[in-house]
Amino acid sequence: MKAWAESLRDIQATGANLVAVHPEPVSTAKRLHIGSSLNFPLLADLDQSVIKAYDIQFRVHKDYEEMGKSRGFLVSEQNADSSWHLPIPATYLVRSDGIIATAWVDHDYWNRTEADAVLAAISEL
Repeated sequence: MKAWAESLRDIQATGANLVAVHPEPVSTAKRLHIGSSLNFPLLADLDQSVIKAYDIQFRVHKDYEEMGKSRGFLVSEQNADSSWHLPIPATYLVRSDGIIATAWVDHDYWNRTEADAVLAAISEL
């Protein structure tokens, strides 16, 4: 998130805007916003309806759920809807008419879209 905040000025210089969506409670969003000095909206998808609509939701595997329970890390306590569902990391470039121009979706949680890739795609619109 911090890398995106650092790229916001470049993104806005193209006429684009940036928002992030997450399944955690609003209180978590506020802490993240302040703690990471985010300068763009962080929207709480409290029932994960947006995440479901974009088909980027998965249920945490039962083995991981059991491991988390034994170590005191409960995904269900992190999510506003108390579920064991998480979003697949995804970035969408949405045109002003609401059409998705480009989508970056990777099931590998560690692979995240870089702001430079988004800026390059914006310049091609």
